[in-house]
Amino acid sequence: MLVMIVMFVLFLVLALVVFQYLTSLFKIFPKVSKVIELGGYFLLLVSVAWALITNSFGDTQNYITDEKLNILWQFEGDKLRYLEDQDFDKLLEEHNQLVSNWHYLFTGTEYALYQESLAKQISYWLVAGSTIFIAVGRWGEILNKKVNENNNKIPSNRKRRRHMRKLNKKRFPS
Repeated sequence: MLVMIVMFVLFLVLALVVFQYLTSLFKIFPKVSKVIELGGYFLLLVSVAWALITNSFGDTQNYITDEKLNILWQFEGDKLRYLEDQDFDKLLEEHNQLVSNWHYLFTGTEYALYQESLAKQISYWLVAGSTIFIAVGRWGEILNKKVNENNNKIPSNRKRRRHMRKLNKKRFPS
């Protein structure tokens, strides 16, 4: 539990450092926030395409279950043929072939299951990255908008002086 608390505190410190860095970056380069947001939208597009491609291949577990059912039905058909032909050697040979196919389903699909889990992890990271980029980009735009609004509201001293001179000339013509 202590390790989790320490990791959470380190994560918060890292988040604050990144927050401060991005704040200073957005103040120096205001257009960076738009580029980051566009990058987030691009990542979102890539993640949607990735999900469409990986989901079109189907689920490996469904394939394994389907193949197991096929093997069971083949064995049932072999038993019916045995009752008709009474050829025990042929039944034994077909049974051994089905058993080897059954074992292949457990050993031969480990790589496919690994690929499927890797594709899911890539999809999760793409969605998380796009969400973070879009949020950071929008936050930068809001920050820049707020800074611009504050700059427009407060006139500089020079503008104030010029405005006061105009008022004084109107009040006290020479």
